[in-house]
Amino acid sequence: MEPWPPRRGSRRRLRPNPPSDEPPSDEPPSDGPPSADPTSAGPADWSLENNAATITLVKGADVESLVTEFAGSGAPRFRSVEQAVRWTDGDPYRRGWVVVGQIDGWGYVWEDNYFLGSTDTTATRLSDGTTFASFFWNVNLDMRFTLARSGRIVRAFDPFEVDAQGGGLGRRLPQERGLTWENVPPDGLLLLARVTGTPVADETWLERPGSVIVGATREG
Repeated sequence: MEPWPPRRGSRRRLRPNPPSDEPPSDEPPSDGPPSADPTSAGPADWSLENNAATITLVKGADVESLVTEFAGSGAPRFRSVEQAVRWTDGDPYRRGWVVVGQIDGWGYVWEDNYFLGSTDTTATRLSDGTTFASFFWNVNLDMRFTLARSGRIVRAFDPFEVDAQGGGLGRRLPQERGLTWENVPPDGLLLLARVTGTPVADETWLERPGSVIVGATREG
């Protein structure tokens, strides 16, 4: 796999490789209810207009622990995304906003224009005793899907790495069947939904009841 996190100024790639013919793994089909098997990435079309984000889901995680993990215990809080954007505009290279909430028994984190949820360190730490999944993309079409269970990454890949010979870390998941990766990033959000059994992430997640909008100060 290529070094991660992504390097700034990466070359834009035009299309992913064809889907792999490698036999899928024996990983459990989903951590959600049997009825949760989305087949369409339509609800994720919003992501086509979003330059960079990471959506992370941690089974059973509470909101406050995720706020501390992704933004720190003293992070500023906002009443709306618009208010958070105004705060980030004051120092856009070091500030970012994060929305944390819960859906169907999972804690979720929506990072605007950042990738903490896509790192191996975050995945292994937050998956200790549970399941962690995330999908990241940016304007250069750097992308990464990560699935970790019980402190171990079982699958991680960039769709551009996957071809008929396999690709990425771990064996292909059953939920990857049928994904052409010609529709990115929506296909990545569809895979995230299939693996977790949650709905496909959409912009209603930014204002779900009980969600928290916080500011995060980035290093560098």
